[in-house]
Amino acid sequence: MKEEKFAFGYMRMDNVHDDHEVNNKLKQIKDHCDIHKIELPMIFAENKHVSNNFTGNAWKDLEMTLAHAEGRVQSIIVSDRDNLTRDMSLYLLKEKELKDKYGVTIDVADGKSLKIDHSKGISMN
Repeated sequence: MKEEKFAFGYMRMDNVHDDHEVNNKLKQIKDHCDIHKIELPMIFAENKHVSNNFTGNAWKDLEMTLAHAEGRVQSIIVSDRDNLTRDMSLYLLKEKELKDKYGVTIDVADGKSLKIDHSKGISMN
């Protein structure tokens, strides 16, 4: 029996009320989940101008929900890392914290593979 994989989605965008922008990012995340056979029970979204580098209310809600997920969620799927944060060191610290605290990784659904080994740095495939 194959174990199911679960992830939460997170979208940070210019305007959460812009259907075109929301649908594009949502499709990107859902396509990623379909390809990798990941169940996506929840998606969190917020505007860039009210959130900064993992401090917005939707991100806080996501982390609080992870704490209650009891290890059933393996990753957070984001549409692209640049909309998450442009500060790579902050990104690496947050990903390490999520891995240590909840056993969760950040997966980028931008059609590229970003693999991070915290002891060796970053490699793009």
